[in-house]
Amino acid sequence: MTQILNLLSLVSRRCRINQFLNGCAWSFLGLTVIVLIWAAISKTTPSIAMPWVWVVCIGLGLVLAIGILALALSRPDSTAIALAIDQRLGLKERLSTALACRNRTDSFALAAIEDAISTASDPMIRKRARRKFPIGPPPGWWSGPALVLAVLIVWYAVPQGDLFSAEEPVDGQQMVMAKNQSQESIDVLVDQIQQNEELANSLSSELGELGDSAFDKDQFKTPEQVRREAIRQVTSLNQKLDEILNSQEAKTDAALRDSLSSLTMPEDGPGKDLADAMKQGDFKKALEALKDLQDKIAEGELTEQQKQAASKQLEQLAKQLEDLSQQKKTLEEQLQRAGMDPELANNPQALQQALQNNQNINQQQKQALQQMAQAQQSASQMCQSMSQACQSMAQQMTSGQEGSQSSGSQQMQQMLSDAEMMQQMLQHAQAMQSQCQSQCNGLGQAMSNKNGNGKGQGMGNRGQGAGGDAPIAPTPVGTRMVKETVKVEGGDIIARQYIDGEVVVGESRVKMQELSSQLGDGFENGVIDDPVPTHLKDIHKRYFGELKKKVDKALDKPAAPAKSTDDVGGSSSDSSSDSPG
Repeated sequence: MTQILNLLSLVSRRCRINQFLNGCAWSFLGLTVIVLIWAAISKTTPSIAMPWVWVVCIGLGLVLAIGILALALSRPDSTAIALAIDQRLGLKERLSTALACRNRTDSFALAAIEDAISTASDPMIRKRARRKFPIGPPPGWWSGPALVLAVLIVWYAVPQGDLFSAEEPVDGQQMVMAKNQSQESIDVLVDQIQQNEELANSLSSELGELGDSAFDKDQFKTPEQVRREAIRQVTSLNQKLDEILNSQEAKTDAALRDSLSSLTMPEDGPGKDLADAMKQGDFKKALEALKDLQDKIAEGELTEQQKQAASKQLEQLAKQLEDLSQQKKTLEEQLQRAGMDPELANNPQALQQALQNNQNINQQQKQALQQMAQAQQSASQMCQSMSQACQSMAQQMTSGQEGSQSSGSQQMQQMLSDAEMMQQMLQHAQAMQSQCQSQCNGLGQAMSNKNGNGKGQGMGNRGQGAGGDAPIAPTPVGTRMVKETVKVEGGDIIARQYIDGEVVVGESRVKMQELSSQLGDGFENGVIDDPVPTHLKDIHKRYFGELKKKVDKALDKPAAPAKSTDDVGGSSSDSSSDSPG
């Protein structure tokens, strides 16, 4: 019977595959009819249109689902398959008779089964079965692809219309006004960007796309399409500006200004303006202060005492910059927040390896930490270079080579100039980003170019709604960081806090006594809460015993007496009610 069952299994599989293909073909045909009707209706009613990707994905999913359902439902029994084989191959019901007699033991049944087995074992029978039961699509399968071609013709050949639209035909004057307004908005942005050469060079490719003929193409049929294209171009420019503001150079500039904010101001002298400007992160002002100092030195306006004071201030500034180049406080804090060792901030290679091996943070956090590390490293290198330049200027001033063309002053001037250019470019990019948002708001005011003179039901009286172009646009606003100069005068002391020195009260023993009592029960509590393995009980008991002895020994010492305020050798911080004059 094995040969008979194998033949039946072969034919059954081919029949089920054909059922699957039939289900897919007929469902595909029905779906294309629905899509053809939808395409025809969407040409007259654009509001029901939907993306083709959705249509294709949903259609293929339904076709496969129906095919699988047809495959699951097509489970013919062995007798029906045997009758079909007997009929198509002309076997005179040999297989069906053998299946009917397989549970009988009489001579007729055995002879019928033996004859059927002999027939099923013939290789030619299997070949004939494959020919008589072919795998292929059903008749008329070409109807589905033909309807797909019809859908494409309707979608691309039939012009778009809107039978239910209340809009009036597009006026040529409105198109001209929309194009002029959009082009003026683009031109304003281009002109303002070109005011900063560095920013214009960074946006050269984007500015090249914003040509004068951007809105002269025939593809724009309505004013809304023109304004939508203008908004798209402005949005693309805004995204590029955002990339510049979040670039590695911007992060380096922020890290440098953050490091310089820790500078301490020297006493009044020729170098105070330079240090003050660097502390504020105002590189333009710092460059002006450096040039002013160079001019005074070159023209001999400084006395020897002032030169010595300037040299001392430059040395102090160089030392502070050297110290700042070794500090990575911000990066250390971020590493600690991410659960990593803050000491990795001092070893870039080890930090890179640790980030790659860390599985507790996601890829975005790793990238942010890498960028921060690179920015901190670049800022440290700049602080190191500035320190060397200040040290060189101080040495040349001491040795009498204080000319305006000294190597130290040239190096410092070049670094401040580069930092100033980067700072101005970032400030200009930030201003342009606000301007792009303002232009998008202005262009979007006229996107709904419809008359809304209709009446509506409400809780009160009926009102008239007038839609259309807004006559005004929101005024652009912005913020500017300004440090005001105030005069602080002394006032009454309102608070006092000790910030250095010994504690002025006696030594507290309460917590030590509580700790001693807790250690006495440490071994028992540990055994109850978390059973200790047998081989570690002695170690566990000895550990708590030694720890309790140390605590008890500390408690046996007499507590130190409280010290008076006059005996404390620390300094205090007085808070006074100062008022700006």
